[in-house]
Amino acid sequence: MSRDGRLGKLVNAAAAGIRPITLAIDPALLDDVQQTLNLLGRSTRRACQA
Repeated sequence: MSRDGRLGKLVNAAAAGIRPITLAIDPALLDDVQQTLNLLGRSTRRACQA
């Protein structure tokens, strides 16, 4: 989730373009992230603010 990662590059490409881009995130992936953060003792809200 770094700025130079794949998601960051997609966001930068979308911001530079004139056409809207729609991205979809698999809900199962979000569940996996949330479960991992819970195992690490972190809240999803804090992780997104970091």
